[in-house]
This record gives sequence, structure tokens and C-alpha cells, in this order.
Amino acid sequence: MKALLQDGLQAQMPAPPEKRLLINWTWRPETIVTAAEGLRPGMRELIEAQLGGKVSLSYGSREFMLIGMECSEHAGYHISSDNLYVEVVDDEGKPLPPGEVGRIVITDLHNEATPFIRYEIGDLGSMGVGSGEWTVGGGELGVGSGKGRVEGGELGVERSQPACSCGLPFARLLSVEGRLQEVIVRPDGERLTALFVPHLMKEFGWVDGYQVEQEEPGVMTMALVTDEEGWREKTGEIEGPLREKLGEGMEIEFRRVGALTKLSNGKTPIVIGASSS
Repeated sequence: MKALLQDGLQAQMPAPPEKRLLINWTWRPETIVTAAEGLRPGMRELIEAQLGGKVSLSYGSREFMLIGMECSEHAGYHISSDNLYVEVVDDEGKPLPPGEVGRIVITDLHNEATPFIRYEIGDLGSMGVGSGEWTVGGGELGVGSGKGRVEGGELGVERSQPACSCGLPFARLLSVEGRLQEVIVRPDGERLTALFVPHLMKEFGWVDGYQVEQEEPGVMTMALVTDEEGWREKTGEIEGPLREKLGEGMEIEFRRVGALTKLSNGKTPIVIGASSS
């Protein structure tokens, strides 16, 4: 890293678990691009305050590489629409209107070796409102939240007004909410997506990290990374909102840990255990 800094490094792309390792660096990059995972509440502000640069999120996968990238307005991920056709659909595969959370499916427009057509990537998200018009071979094709057609092998954009306040015409994923398999099972067997957990936990600044551990329905432990001396007494602040979501019959325990459990790919899931498999 020091050698790179001497050569005038202006951007760094850390995976989220590494981000806290960067906060003790004295260098000041202009741009910090995150990869592999999204940022949990408060992480963007922490990184920008410590390093001085602006943080932009990227969204990608092994199947498609870069799918989308945040613009300067941080109003979602601009999709690589000249390469990918991204939709957000319901459980029956029907496209959802902008703002509604559903399953992300992707069609690769250029992969001739292994075609991916409406491939369900396993993530939940929502589309942003867009107004770009795309043209593809004489017919109209909904590309994310825009329309389009391709003529003569060329992909062009025509728009009456910007689809985003940054001026870019590309369709946007407004949000990427999390993985489909990350669920918490209530005592009655109902499976709730764990997407509510990050929104709930952003209210508790004394928690540096969290993870739900569940091996059987109706019983869960929340692992907390925190330096708070009176953390045990403060867990009641978390338990109340959790019970509102999961029901009074849910058995909820808390424990303090030094680090959260990672998957073999290095990612840190919200939920671990049999319930999320």
C-alpha cells in the first residue's frame, strides 16, 4: 500500500470487512469504491470522515462482473445497460414497478458461450424511475426502468430528460436489499427476510457489527461487536423492536463477539445457521 501511495494512488477498492482496517491510514484518496458487499448503516460516513474521499458503491457478481455503479448523486446503481438487461420481478416473474422490492433477474446481451436469460442472481432489490429510451432491433424492450431497441448492432440512447439527476441516461437499481436466503424463522414457522435488520440496527451507534444466529425456528441469538461497557443492559433497546417484528414468542439472546462469522467467499451475512440455508 505504501508503494502504491508513492505512485500517486487516487482510488482504492476494499471489500467491506476490510474497511475498518483502513480507518487508521493517514492517506487521503479522492475516491473509494467498495466491492463484494454493501455497506451497513454508518459505514459510508465513517470511511469518508476518516479517509476524506468520497465513497461510491459498486454492484457485481461472478456471472456478470460489474452490474451497476453508484453515480455522484448516490441515487442507486447505474446499470451497464449496453451489456446487461436487468429486471426486478415478483415471485411469478412479472416485472415490478419502480420502488417495489423483488427478485433481481439479469439477461447478458453479449455472452455467446454461456447465455444467461432472465437469470435469477439471488438478490432482492428495486428499480429506480428512469426516462431513457433504448432501441433494440425494431421492437421495444424494457431495460430496467427505461425502454429500448438495438439497430444495426449498435446500442444507442435517446432521452427526453435525464433518468437521474446526475444526467446519466442509464437505468438504475434504486437499491440492492440483500440475499433471498437470508431469513429469520418465527416460532410459527413463518420465514421473514432479514432485510429489516440493517434498518433496525442503524439506530444503535454503540454497535459496531451484528449478526443473527439461528439453528431452529423461534430461537435466535444476536452476536454483537461492541466496545460498550454496559452493552448487556442496552440490549433491551434492540430486543423491543425485534419482538415487534418477530413476535413475543421468539426466544432472543445476545452475546458479544470479537468478530463476525464469514462465509468461505469472505462475505459477512446478516444471518447464519440452518434457517438461512
